[in-house]
Amino acid sequence: MRRGLVVSVMLVLILARYELGQRNRVDLGEGMTVKVTGRVGKFYGKNELEVEGVRVKLKGGEEIQTGDKIIMAGKLEKRLIGEKTEGLVLIYDRFEKVGEPYYLLGMVTRIREGMVGKLHKWLPGDEGGLAAGILLGGDGDISWRAKENFKRTGLTHVVAASGYNVSVVVGAVLYLSVILVGRKWGLILSIGGVVFYTVLAGMTAAVVRAGLMAISVIVGQMVGRKADKYWILAIVGWLMLMWDPGYLADIGWQLSMAATVGVLWSMPEVFLTNNRMLSFLGGDLKTTLAAQIMTMPIILHHFGQLSVVAPVANLLVLPVVPIVMGIVGAAATLGVVWYDAGMILSWLAWPWLRYMTGMTEWWAGLPWAAMATKNIGWGGVGWYYLAVILIYKCRFLIFKQKD
Repeated sequence: MRRGLVVSVMLVLILARYELGQRNRVDLGEGMTVKVTGRVGKFYGKNELEVEGVRVKLKGGEEIQTGDKIIMAGKLEKRLIGEKTEGLVLIYDRFEKVGEPYYLLGMVTRIREGMVGKLHKWLPGDEGGLAAGILLGGDGDISWRAKENFKRTGLTHVVAASGYNVSVVVGAVLYLSVILVGRKWGLILSIGGVVFYTVLAGMTAAVVRAGLMAISVIVGQMVGRKADKYWILAIVGWLMLMWDPGYLADIGWQLSMAATVGVLWSMPEVFLTNNRMLSFLGGDLKTTLAAQIMTMPIILHHFGQLSVVAPVANLLVLPVVPIVMGIVGAAATLGVVWYDAGMILSWLAWPWLRYMTGMTEWWAGLPWAAMATKNIGWGGVGWYYLAVILIYKCRFLIFKQKD
């Protein structure tokens, strides 16, 4: 009863926040001449960025970074901003940088750029781009063919910093911190590590979601409270939408929330792992299948393509991600104080990176690796999730244990 009331209040506040945002929204249209003043939010590859919610096409040669304050003026044109999505892009004729990033953000951004630059020098080709993507997110530095391979195998999340990366960072920082300074201070340092990595990885929707959940769980451990992970996910999602309702239309946010529900669903206390029909499923495959089930309708809605080999490809590739993150993270950090030592250490990651690119290339090369389908509407997405919920609620009828 109490939770139902809280959820109702949360929904009302979300609707009020959305309505307020709509009232303050400026309607933009193709052909309009606009002037935009604000800070660079995020980059889309190397040639596009976002300022105050407006997508901007760069001409090349501009020396800007996340957090810079800029003034741009030009005309809005309709362009392809995704594989099948059209949107308004500012083609500017005036560009002026009028401010640097806030000090801490600028410092972290410079650290990120330094790490990415070193990894590309030390590990050329798609392997270097993959190393940077795994550690810090972004697929702008791998070839078009490699991007297609990762897409066909359902592994695009590997080259975009996600909740999985945050969990690896939290685990590593917590483990080392507890050994060095004890549990209490180790938990505090872990929160700092999560915040630092969230900013370092570009503060994408998936990373912010995972970072907030990780901090919530750590705080719960500090005060001796057992975490209700579903409730934490709901509150984190609500907080993000209250901050920026635009997250609701962010594909990364949608996939991250859906995949997290699948991961939580696959946990032992929720998933019927004792059933004989499912006893053959290992933990990794179980989690992968659950995440695939929950993200499939969103993928079909936005991309109209379904990877048939995704469960197996994820099972073969994901275990390597923590190894690569550990090696390239240590190498990039060491390279700050001892360049040659960092370079030599990074070479240890190359066989693992080559394994990943080779596996995705082989699986993507299968004619039936992915199926092109018709994009489904949001109504279809809703019916799909309703069916999943009904099956989940009635699971005891499907997998009924013998007395």
